[in-house]
Amino acid sequence: SPKHLAKAAMLERAGVKGGFYLCGREFEKNGAKSRKDPFFRTGAKELVQRGHAVGNHTWTHPHMTRLSPDAAFRQIMTTRITLEDVSDHAVLSYAAPFGWQKKNWSDVSSRILVEKMLVETGHYVSGDNPLGGIPPDVFYPANRFSANDRKPNYKAFMKGLAKQTMLAEDGK
Repeated sequence: SPKHLAKAAMLERAGVKGGFYLCGREFEKNGAKSRKDPFFRTGAKELVQRGHAVGNHTWTHPHMTRLSPDAAFRQIMTTRITLEDVSDHAVLSYAAPFGWQKKNWSDVSSRILVEKMLVETGHYVSGDNPLGGIPPDVFYPANRFSANDRKPNYKAFMKGLAKQTMLAEDGK
């Protein structure tokens, strides 16, 4: 939403950059659907131009655990293609709506197929996402906090930052 630009400005005043996970869902206005809302068309590009990261958060923000592998592929790849088109920048980061909820998958083979699809399409995935059919070191270790988190876990953040720094220094 346009609130992302306000949050980006707040981060910039603090001298840091942020990561914004965007959905590409169809928005309805006066009963008519448009492929992309105005923010999606212009906001993603502005965030990238200002030095922030833009990530994939699916097309319609579904519970991924309820989708077939084909439907999950469409959710993820439609958003990635559209985001890359509107931002003129590679979109490699992915965060599942509502988290990965490993225990909620009714079919383990579907979860594994979706995990492999994410890796094979070049997505980096946050730490609360897949850990089943793919070795854990393949996934991007992350500790994300919401913009409204009033009590972030400092130790968890520092541990995640140290691990990411170590991996970056090792060229991974």
